[in-house]
Amino acid sequence: MAEVSTLQLSLSDVARLAGVRRPVVSMWRTRELAGHPFPKPVALVAGQERFDAFEIADYLATTGRGNNPEARDDLAAHAQLTHLSHLDETTAADGLTALLCLAASTGEALGDLDHATLVSLASDADSADAFLLREVEALGADLPMLAAHAEALADASYSPAAAFELLLRQQLQRSLRGHASVALRPEAQQLVAQIAAALANDAGMETPLFVDVTDGSADLVLATARAYAAESPPSVATVALDSRSARLARRRLRVHDLHRLDVLVDEDGDFSIPSTMDGSVHVLQLPPAGQPGLSDVEMIDAIGNLLVQLADNSRVVVLGPASALTDPPSSPEADSARDAILRSDRLRAAVRLPKGLLIRSPRKPLALYALGPAHPDVPVGERWTVVADVSDRSLDPGAIDDLVTDVVAAMASEPEVRRHAFRFARRMRTAALLPGRKALVGTVAPARRMSTSPDLLVRIDELTRSLGRVPLSHLRVEAVAPLDSPRGTSTQTLGEAVAARVCRIVPGNRVDPADLTASDGRRVIGTDELLGTAPLGSRRVDTLDFAGSYPAARFTEPGDVVFCTTPRVAALVDDAGGSVVVTPARVLRVVRDPDRGEPPLLPAVLAADIRAAGTRGDASSAKDWRRWAIRHVPKGQLHALANTLEEVERERHELRTRLGQLDALAAALTEGVTAEALTITARPTMPATHNDLPTDDTPATPPGASAPDEEGS
Repeated sequence: MAEVSTLQLSLSDVARLAGVRRPVVSMWRTRELAGHPFPKPVALVAGQERFDAFEIADYLATTGRGNNPEARDDLAAHAQLTHLSHLDETTAADGLTALLCLAASTGEALGDLDHATLVSLASDADSADAFLLREVEALGADLPMLAAHAEALADASYSPAAAFELLLRQQLQRSLRGHASVALRPEAQQLVAQIAAALANDAGMETPLFVDVTDGSADLVLATARAYAAESPPSVATVALDSRSARLARRRLRVHDLHRLDVLVDEDGDFSIPSTMDGSVHVLQLPPAGQPGLSDVEMIDAIGNLLVQLADNSRVVVLGPASALTDPPSSPEADSARDAILRSDRLRAAVRLPKGLLIRSPRKPLALYALGPAHPDVPVGERWTVVADVSDRSLDPGAIDDLVTDVVAAMASEPEVRRHAFRFARRMRTAALLPGRKALVGTVAPARRMSTSPDLLVRIDELTRSLGRVPLSHLRVEAVAPLDSPRGTSTQTLGEAVAARVCRIVPGNRVDPADLTASDGRRVIGTDELLGTAPLGSRRVDTLDFAGSYPAARFTEPGDVVFCTTPRVAALVDDAGGSVVVTPARVLRVVRDPDRGEPPLLPAVLAADIRAAGTRGDASSAKDWRRWAIRHVPKGQLHALANTLEEVERERHELRTRLGQLDALAAALTEGVTAEALTITARPTMPATHNDLPTDDTPATPPGASAPDEEGS
């Protein structure tokens, strides 16, 4: 390869080549070494300076700058080709991937071959022109130069497959815009791959076939094939479309040496799954790279079209936008299409995933479907789907492992599903998901794990005894019989509770800050009071003036929970009621309907759950009140728990009052003594600690000891 400016580098490319951060390269340009100036740019492309790659390599070798002593050998992996006679970037990129695939398929060194030999080699490797022949022929007179560059790129990347993946990443922002719009973070690929591989193992597939019936990039089938650990390597199948993306996918799978089969497609673009592919695992990303503009309805219809042809012993894993798969349908057509999937009884699991999994659209949430065998022996009204919402969690390896376990368990029979202890998911009757225009997963609250009954008994006993002679020291609890004990705390999300009308959200009042300075009247609760930056009751509104200025104002009722989500999540219970809640704070009110009985909700528990929700997950998810998990209280324990928590709060209030008095006493003493205005003439005696106080089982005065007189001695 002649050392001219056929290879160029941007400043970012220089940083990657040298193994340094981008600002370091700018520093090299401004702080030149004596006698060794930084090379001058040789071109300006789209407003970006380009530098001769060989001049940069010489500069790094001469100055010793950077952290890559093999920079010259690695040029091809970082530089961009220029001075092509007539080729656009798309043709050149497709040609390079074809040449890398040709090198991997034939084992030939392409760098020294002439044009005719290269075309002949490509024709022998792809006589049907299914994946590389036309891309090689399209390079024309530049074919030998690009073949030499492909060889150098493979050498710099250590293999044609690694060079192929590097080239794909480089082209995402240039000639592969459709691929870039659906490119996934590694953790998303790993989740799908591990689920698909686990489903193959669970189904007893010794040599599984992983199928992608979309016009996609092969990201997921490739990741799945890598994740499948077995002695016999899996096979893959992709659509036999003649589109650019489908041909690129075939080259990609060939360069990775995967055995591939065709999924036949007719003239209308409809695929046909042969019976030889029964018992396979289908892996789909929607929308696919070749059709990034698919609507929600089209994506759901694509799943439905697959289900029509799906054998009972096949499995499907689908990754797509939450708007299509789990969130409230965007249209009646989307609702109807999703309804058909639910009624097929093939949807075994639906999972809403966190944001940030799409590289180009990090704020767009994704969701996952896992489809498997139907259960025709189960009555229609008792059929189930497992749903989970992990949108407030990161997909770390532990979370991925637990999600895989939950999804695989969802494929089992009804008794096995009932016995499985799901971490993230829960089993729901499919019929409950069918009524239209609502979220499929929505806001699912996983069952909370609790400590064992003996542990809780011991802890409560220790705590009540440590309190000394207070009313709470007489608290007694008993363990629920093991056979009647639940596996976990009964929960739902706040959004579900509001939808079920067992509680409701009341917005705060918009009040001019100038009206919040009265010395008497109704107390105000806003974010300052919730966050503790202002004492409760320090701000008030004049009752008469407020009624005249704000005739539509709303006041709290006793037991209302006041909460806010910004600047952080906080909550308190307004036991007295009659307060003015100032926006952005809001009110959560338990709705008591005589016809339906008392709801299993306690304000104190709701406030505690809201505060706990603010500490879990990422900041944006924590502030979505619809997804907060709230605990139910067994109806037989509602009043007992309410009375006990009221007593706890009274104790807290007394302690806060006493702490305030102690603070004031300390301040007054310090001020008086340091100003030499007071002297302490008698120090206080040390009282007995709570551990020394008598209990119900010990006498107040030890035997043989005389009780002190009232004044002490």
